[in-house]
Amino acid sequence: MNRTYISDALKAIDSTVKVQGFIENLRNSKAMAFIVLKDITGKLQITVEKADHPELVDTIDQLTPDSVITVVGKVMANDYVKMGGIEMIPDTIQIESIAAP
Repeated sequence: MNRTYISDALKAIDSTVKVQGFIENLRNSKAMAFIVLKDITGKLQITVEKADHPELVDTIDQLTPDSVITVVGKVMANDYVKMGGIEMIPDTIQIESIAAP
C-alpha cells in the first residue's frame, strides 16, 4: 500500500489508507489512546480503543512525542473529534523511529 499524505487522507472517509508522520501529541490512558499525527500537509487524530485492539497496546506504550510512525487504518467521520471531525481507527501501527523523551 502506498503512503497517503494526511491532507489527502482527510478526504478519504470510509477508506483504508497508510499515513506516516511525527507524533505531535500522545494521550495514553488505560482504556483509550489518542495520537495526533502530523506530516508536511496537516494533522490527523488516531483513536485506539485498547479493548478492541489489544495487539497495539505494547506498541503504543513505547511511543513518545516526536517519534515517527506508520499507521494503516480506516478514516472515519466523528463529530466529537475536534480536529475537523475526522479520525483514523488503526489496523496496524509500525514504529519507524523513537524520539528521546
